[in-house]
Amino acid sequence: MQFLGHLLTSLVFVGVVSAVPASGHGGSSGLPVVDLGYVKHQAAEYNETAGVYVYRNIRFAAPPVGKLRLKKPQPPLRESGIQNGTYGRSTSCAQTNGTALLGDEDCLFLDIYVPKESYSKRGKKIPVLAWWFDGGYVVGSKEAPGAPWGLYEAAKEPFIFVTANYRLGALGFIAPPDPDVDTNIGLHDTRMAMEWIGKHISKFGADTEKMTAIGLSAGAGVIMHAIVSYGGKGPKLPFQQAILQSPGWVPEADPAGRIPLWEAFKANTGCANATCIRSLPSMVVQAANALTIGQWMSGALGSTSGLYPVVDGDYIPDFPVKLLAEDKFHKEIKSIISSSSRHEGGLYVPTNITNAQFPTFIGMQYSPNATIIGMIAEAYPSDGSITGAYRRAVEAVGDLIFNCNGYWLARAFSAEEEAGHSSRRYMFNIGPAIHGSDLPYTWNQGGVYTVENATLARMHQELIVDYTLHGDCALDGWPEWSEDVAKAMWLNGTGLGVDKDYYAWAVNVDRCEFLKDEIIGKG
Repeated sequence: MQFLGHLLTSLVFVGVVSAVPASGHGGSSGLPVVDLGYVKHQAAEYNETAGVYVYRNIRFAAPPVGKLRLKKPQPPLRESGIQNGTYGRSTSCAQTNGTALLGDEDCLFLDIYVPKESYSKRGKKIPVLAWWFDGGYVVGSKEAPGAPWGLYEAAKEPFIFVTANYRLGALGFIAPPDPDVDTNIGLHDTRMAMEWIGKHISKFGADTEKMTAIGLSAGAGVIMHAIVSYGGKGPKLPFQQAILQSPGWVPEADPAGRIPLWEAFKANTGCANATCIRSLPSMVVQAANALTIGQWMSGALGSTSGLYPVVDGDYIPDFPVKLLAEDKFHKEIKSIISSSSRHEGGLYVPTNITNAQFPTFIGMQYSPNATIIGMIAEAYPSDGSITGAYRRAVEAVGDLIFNCNGYWLARAFSAEEEAGHSSRRYMFNIGPAIHGSDLPYTWNQGGVYTVENATLARMHQELIVDYTLHGDCALDGWPEWSEDVAKAMWLNGTGLGVDKDYYAWAVNVDRCEFLKDEIIGKG
């Protein structure tokens, strides 16, 4: 499966840069220091325009190297003195841009942006917005989109912003049938970061009763997996709200597809087992990770599971859409916004695809099972037009890895309305509206992206920060989503407006039901 292959990496590589803080701040007594118990950490810089202190590279877990390689994260170690996040190297997690190695294995850090009001008004606690980055689970970093200055400019009140790394590729999502290798490592990284936020963020003046998680694509995918973790049981999540922008995840067709990835990774390291891999120098392991990713994306390994989250029978007991449909999710999350771009799958489908090529395309990208391919082809027929083959492929890909995730999230939370839960949907429909089109509109000004319409970007950012600051109370005029009404806020080229959620049209609901019941987990 190469759904989230080289095309998706173009969304994030522009932002995978060295996370080295500005030098010269380590001894600046004017910058605040926070005692976290295991370390004292000083802000690395202060942004005069935004009035925000930036704490960079705070460890939320121990370095996942040596004996901790291919294992779930462990608590951070004690550090002496005062740290300010200066490492003189990239702190992104190990990855590749196809030609060079990027990042480092020692990467489990988070950044915190704290407004000055947190220090001048200690009696008033400040809401939190925590971002999880995109990148198909193989690339990206906490600083990939840039800095959140556009969000701060759009906000009428202060808020704290947090962003964290998680391990990627083979180091984060390889899942062999080997008890010596933990499964869904990258998801456990994000969960430890979430728990760190819940435990420590109050030390920065945060209101722990007003915390919102936000992510796009894989970033929204890790939030979705956290929401369904342990089938809704186990430790509570620290957030009360979530914004899931195009939650992305490719369901595994066959667990046997995990084996070719593991065999390739072992061969690329020159090792026969995980014990040997843990003894290797970091650069050898990083090179093997990059090579394995390249082999997988090129199709050289044949039909594989991909380097994505998988059902493990524990942390993720079943496919997320099934758990959501069965009411098995964390109810401490009271409110969500799930979004879709109008033509999500357009990022992945060749514009010149033909109807004759459609079955092969589905077979290469999802499952070689002829029965499965035939069922998907029947559920997504061509309309016979000159662009019919392209549109059916766009819809099939979009539904399988993005659209139906958003639909089932909205449906699950709306079903809990009597228990105080709510869900809302928005549709992004500006320009081509393919997957990732809304990323620049989230990060305009301060981010690494540019937008054609700054006014619409500001509207988009205001929706995010108003919801962060005031929750559902800020969404006046944006109706709650329900199966009966199924209204969504549409962000079009002309502005904002409420209309029918496209993915709640009968044909699309039927397709989401079909994928959940007949395709996902069926081989």
